[in-house]
Amino acid sequence: MGSKFMVFKFKDMIKTAVFAVLGIMFIAAALYLVMAKTGGEEVYKPGTYSSDVVLPDGNFTVEVTVGKNKIKSVSVTNTSETIPVFYPLVESTAEDIEEKIVSMQVLPEETLGQSPMTEKMLLEAVEKSLEKAKENAGN
Repeated sequence: MGSKFMVFKFKDMIKTAVFAVLGIMFIAAALYLVMAKTGGEEVYKPGTYSSDVVLPDGNFTVEVTVGKNKIKSVSVTNTSETIPVFYPLVESTAEDIEEKIVSMQVLPEETLGQSPMTEKMLLEAVEKSLEKAKENAGN
């Protein structure tokens, strides 16, 4: 077997090095943009915010617990005794909405459940609570 020689041209080595550096810079910039969106600035002031829902046959409160950049939970509290009787889907719809909101971290734009009016009412209360959390974030 004869010996083999590899010939490298200096110009080709420089091109490869420049493209490698540009590629690394591009990946670093992309990661920076993604991280800057999710971290850094506070979107919400951590805490629990509530909105009251007043209905003809009773009242209840929708509570939203948030962290700096995350919605942690949504729950229905302080329900009057008549709510489960006149509005039996409030509790189950609230659980479905909590699952969607906590997993997606945004309010659903359309109602998909079996009780669209109840969903709309709950989503409006959640939106009011999130607005309170956003208003307090700058303080």
